[in-house]
Amino acid sequence: MKKSWIIFAIILILIFILFGTKIYLLVHYLLGNDVLINTIPDSENFFLVHGESKPVNFQISVLANPFCQAECSYTFEDISDNQIYDSGTLNAKLTSSINKEYILTAPIKGVGQKLYRFSTLCTAIKTNFCSTEGRLIKKFVLITLDYNYTIEEQEIRKKTITNYPIYLELANNLTEEIYILNKTIQKLDNFSINEYKKDLVLLGNENISEQMKSIALLWNSESLLEMGNILSELNTTLIKTNSGFKVLNKSILEEVNNYNLIVSNISAIEEELKSYSTLSLTQATASNLDEVIIEFNSLKDSLLLKENISDKKIRFDEFYNNYSIIKTKIEEEVINDISKDFRSSKIISNTSLEMILLEKAGNLTFIDYRLVEPATSCCFNGDCSACCNNFCYNNSTFYPIIFIHGHDFSASVSPEYNLESFGDIQGKLEEEGYVNAGSMLINDPESTINGIWGKTPNPISVKASYYFDSIKNQSVFNVLQTKKDNIDTYSIRLKNIIDTVKYKTEKEKVIVISHSMGGLVVRRYVQLFGDDSIDKIIMIASPNKGISSGALKICGLFGEQKECDDMDGNSVLINKLNGQTGFNVPVHNIIGIGCDTYGEDGDGIVTNSSAYLDWANNYYVNGTCQNREVKYLHTKIIYPDEYPKNYEVIKEILKGNAS
Repeated sequence: MKKSWIIFAIILILIFILFGTKIYLLVHYLLGNDVLINTIPDSENFFLVHGESKPVNFQISVLANPFCQAECSYTFEDISDNQIYDSGTLNAKLTSSINKEYILTAPIKGVGQKLYRFSTLCTAIKTNFCSTEGRLIKKFVLITLDYNYTIEEQEIRKKTITNYPIYLELANNLTEEIYILNKTIQKLDNFSINEYKKDLVLLGNENISEQMKSIALLWNSESLLEMGNILSELNTTLIKTNSGFKVLNKSILEEVNNYNLIVSNISAIEEELKSYSTLSLTQATASNLDEVIIEFNSLKDSLLLKENISDKKIRFDEFYNNYSIIKTKIEEEVINDISKDFRSSKIISNTSLEMILLEKAGNLTFIDYRLVEPATSCCFNGDCSACCNNFCYNNSTFYPIIFIHGHDFSASVSPEYNLESFGDIQGKLEEEGYVNAGSMLINDPESTINGIWGKTPNPISVKASYYFDSIKNQSVFNVLQTKKDNIDTYSIRLKNIIDTVKYKTEKEKVIVISHSMGGLVVRRYVQLFGDDSIDKIIMIASPNKGISSGALKICGLFGEQKECDDMDGNSVLINKLNGQTGFNVPVHNIIGIGCDTYGEDGDGIVTNSSAYLDWANNYYVNGTCQNREVKYLHTKIIYPDEYPKNYEVIKEILKGNAS
């Protein structure tokens, strides 16, 4: 008999353990306590120079329900170039962790930013002892790598920026002078035998043009080390060419001056001979004048022949000696009254001699290889463009999205679970060009780098929680988890979140998308701090006029009482919120309907009448509730796979197409 009682007691204990465990797991399932992923990098931001490498380490831990097993996978990818570097799997029971290390290497050219992301995806496996929906839980960590020039490259760029314009001006001036000199040589070549063309080629002016071209091409392709060598060579070439030009130019100008002097003297002598030909002279002097005119005509013709200018000068000097003698005789006869009955019978040749005139280059540009500052490069999924700067600051196309979760029905569950509520919407928005930056825990602008998320030409989306506060201890920021505060306190934390995201993205405004109680936090934020920092607000399933009846009882059963008190339809906070009838920014209000919500139409938690705002843009999403399984539209409305209409409304609002 005693043994029977013992067996019966053991059976009762086993039944209690079995059903007690199932009840425990069911409660944890209903409260969302399923799988928690924590991924901690040793650094989120890297600043490297060309070719430099540094390791990034990730500590990944997965916390699963004690009676569940989680199947996880991880991926490390370069989302700038859309390349996967590593992937693997991890099976977790209760607590599991791994460490992964990767080497990040900066590109060897350009200035810009690369984006990497470590993704961890887990799902709990449903069994008799594991009540789970099996929904995929996602954790993303965004890593930035800013790359720039090496110290040596910076010196070369500085030297090039300083010297290249000087070299360009010198090269153009020198090329212009050589151009003029070449034209002079061509004219001189008609009357002279010389080697000036060969000497001109030896100056190496073509090398200057080629070197300038090479420098410009290498600058544009950012091959700075090679360009630095050519820049030094160009300096040497300019000095050598300029020196050679001066010597050659001096020789040619002497030749030109000698020739032009001969032509000038010939012209003056011709005028004198024409005058002498009209005079009456003695027979001997007239005969001598005829001989001089014949010699003069011959001299003019010879000057047109190709020979050395020095030979032409010798011939002219010989003629001039003879001419000077007859010139003296003629002038003496003119002065003295001597019988003169004869004139010259020779005709002066009409051969025309012209001086060699130096040309001008005019407005020609000889070398126009300008240096254009290369654009920075920021890429996302293989699409690259110039990184954002001031033009992105107040451009609504680039405003970041902040996701704000709702009320946590479990006071005991880690606040980090709440960050995952918008995970699916955040992931799908990446298809629309929003960079998934995962979640943000530290909410203080001083904790981050100004503009580190603002360089990519794509807007950022990030999940944040008002359940976290940041406390700075000297230079270290500590994260405090607290869910025991009221909505006024949460709105102050939301201000910190918004300020931090604005600072981190270097944007003028943000877009806030909230769920449930998060909508009340956003509205209270606007009441307290204004809407200057917000571009638009999208609220989903928000209890705008508060909760009552059964929802209020359930809220206080598991959740924090202060939050529930604030959400009470008769609370001071709700009255304050509804005393304001509109904001200066667009407010889009998505309402779930189709469920019996304590005798009214609603989403199972929030009634239509409570959610509706007559001064906002209201949208309706029709759904269902499975009360026995506690699957409410209120919770599931933010899952795109179950309620795609909600996601489509959000997408169209972001595009500016929603009415």
